[in-house]
Amino acid sequence: MRSLLMVSADNAQALAVSSTQADAVIVDLTINVSPSIAAHSLARNNARQAIDLIAGRMKVFVRVNMLASGMVDDDLAAVMPACPDGIVLPGAMGTADVEHLAAKLRVLEARLGREDGETQIIPLISNSSGVLAAGGMRPVRRMVAIGWEPFHPLSRRDVPSLMDSAGRYHDVPRLTRTLTLLAASHAGVLAIDAPTPLDTNDAFYSDATRAERDGFGAKIVCSEAHARAVNDIFRLDRPAAL
Repeated sequence: MRSLLMVSADNAQALAVSSTQADAVIVDLTINVSPSIAAHSLARNNARQAIDLIAGRMKVFVRVNMLASGMVDDDLAAVMPACPDGIVLPGAMGTADVEHLAAKLRVLEARLGREDGETQIIPLISNSSGVLAAGGMRPVRRMVAIGWEPFHPLSRRDVPSLMDSAGRYHDVPRLTRTLTLLAASHAGVLAIDAPTPLDTNDAFYSDATRAERDGFGAKIVCSEAHARAVNDIFRLDRPAAL
């Protein structure tokens, strides 16, 4: 698994009737979704229908809301009957969050008559708490990879950009990236690089090449062209543990 194409729930069905060279798809329940109950319900319904259409062609993961949001149970109840290959958990704050999600999945698998442990987990380190907890990340049976998302700890509106003009991360995202690599190595799982924040081909190729060189085995992308590029850049024979 090298390229993971992330799409919003409302665009996932379009992907289902087209072709993609991505190794896996992440159907995101959080992109372009307003805070209303109706909007979240529609996103979950779209995701479930998309999984039904895509399943069997490639691996399908669902990016749910953060555990702290209070929406994860509804997210899982909606998509688990469609049997996704795994769940992507943003804002993961260490092993405890992964184990918490694993317990929820165990209950749902039992109710649905699925094999225990069948649903995989990919936690994303994407906030300050997750960064501080990354060093204690331990192996968890369902956890097959650890990824990250760039963020800035400031909450004000005038936060600086995450990358400089040369396409290199500033201090906080660079630290998050490094700790993700170390956490994945320690846990013996695949390290997944974040989508490139700058929307230029030069920045993307530089970022993807640097990620492969540093030890990431896969990368989240947001376009089909980038999925093809990642498949060319990343090697299939990279070991999970660095």
